[in-house]
Amino acid sequence: MAETTFTLTHSRASDYRGTASMPPRLALQHLLNLLDGAMGGSYGATGFSVAGQASGTVTLANADGVQATGTVTLSSAVGVQAEGTVALSGVGGTAAFGTVTLAGAVGVKAAGTVTLAGGAGDVTITVGGTAVGPVAFNATDAQTALDCITALNADPTVSAIVTASDGGSAIITIESDTFGTGGNSITLSATRTAGTATASGATLTGGLQAVTVVVDGTSVSIAEHGVDDEATAALVVTALNADPTVGALITATSLVDVITLTADVKGTAGNAITLTSAAGDGDAIASGATLSGGAQGSVGVTVNGTLVTTDTTDLTDTAAATAVAAALEADGTLGPLLAAVGNVADVEITWGAKGTVGNAVTLSATSATGTATASGATLAGGLQAVTVVVGGTSVSIATEGADDTATAVLVVTALNANPTVAALITATSALGVITLTADAVGSSGNSITLTSAAGGGTATASGGTLTGGAQAVTVVVDGNTVSVADAGSDDTATAILVAAALNADGTVAALITATSSGAVVTLTADATGAGGDALTLTSTAGSGTATASGATLSGGAAVSYTF
Repeated sequence: MAETTFTLTHSRASDYRGTASMPPRLALQHLLNLLDGAMGGSYGATGFSVAGQASGTVTLANADGVQATGTVTLSSAVGVQAEGTVALSGVGGTAAFGTVTLAGAVGVKAAGTVTLAGGAGDVTITVGGTAVGPVAFNATDAQTALDCITALNADPTVSAIVTASDGGSAIITIESDTFGTGGNSITLSATRTAGTATASGATLTGGLQAVTVVVDGTSVSIAEHGVDDEATAALVVTALNADPTVGALITATSLVDVITLTADVKGTAGNAITLTSAAGDGDAIASGATLSGGAQGSVGVTVNGTLVTTDTTDLTDTAAATAVAAALEADGTLGPLLAAVGNVADVEITWGAKGTVGNAVTLSATSATGTATASGATLAGGLQAVTVVVGGTSVSIATEGADDTATAVLVVTALNANPTVAALITATSALGVITLTADAVGSSGNSITLTSAAGGGTATASGGTLTGGAQAVTVVVDGNTVSVADAGSDDTATAILVAAALNADGTVAALITATSSGAVVTLTADATGAGGDALTLTSTAGSGTATASGATLSGGAAVSYTF
């Protein structure tokens, strides 16, 4: 620059003119700054003007970013085993049965005859060992027969067991007073002093029981029928159930005229019990030569593809449930994997391994008789000991440790082993509390979502996201925020990063230019003059301090001096 000499003279204050009045010393200083290039402006022979840019500073002290964190606190957190049930109903098999149907079934009384012929002799008739007579011949054999009838019916001993009647043609008919085969044992004989008196046989004959039922070779009968077939059927039932041999094989019931015989033991064995029936008169029709319809009881339970079949013949549903449970636990494949117990008529199955793995174990059941109903196509209700969902990625452990502290260690291992989760956070634990720390420094970690659950007990997340993440340095210039998440190696390096970020922001760079020196970032208004003093300035640090020089930039000026 060519050397120019200015001479400033003054004698009074009125000598100072221009847009700003100033003492000569200050005016000289502005002029020297202008000439030195430290300030913008212009000068000439009649005076000079000076324009200054506003500026501010942000001074860093141990400024650093903060990582977001969250916690999951465990309390008695445990896994839950999957379970299922098989409900049994009528699985003990079917008892064989047969029927005897009555139609006009009645007993028949035994009877015999004595026939008189050819003579005039007296007649003596002996019935059941009691002799009646001699009855004198009375003109004819026919009349003598009538006299014998009167004598027989008049004898108290004989008339107590038989009744005599006229059979016509000098024939005396003698009939047992009771129905059934009992009358067939009443003896009968006759003698005559002249002519003949011929008995039909040594005993009465033809007496038949009202109903006879033969069960597996044992005959049970009733001699006397009831007032109708329904009453007769009831009498037969009583007789069948009273017989110790038959009662040990079957139980008899009746409905109207049908007698039902049901094997006492369920299963196919009852199908071999023979059955015949007869009526003295009328019909007693058996359903078949043997009882039928007996079926074995059997329950098949398939768990995880392995079928276990249990014979439940003649068992109650409660006993069958116990038997099926025992068979499942005794199975070489399933026994080591599950626990089973009979509870009333239910078989309760619990998968040995805790967690959701048991929910995939298939379950089905069948029964030869009755029903065996599985609770579902698979076991259900298995829950992981602890599940933690980080940023939408679920990580869980099925089985808890010895206590919450040990469980937390297992969860931490699982979280850090998951590549997706490990790219977001690092997990640590202490005394049952799992701490998740964002891998990235700064506020970005605050958006990482966090949920947790325990199968049993609790696993309580600190919040819906990680929190507490903060940028290393945040500078707000005239309402525009610029920040750096991670600090440099020291405040000087951090200041360089902050200056670069400010200058890279299009909006901020249109307002100021940032430079750094040591730990101080200087922001200088791009526009000269007092207008820069209106630019607001705030700053914060995640940790440490980032101290702004003031609430606005300052030092912008526009002055002139006229010689």
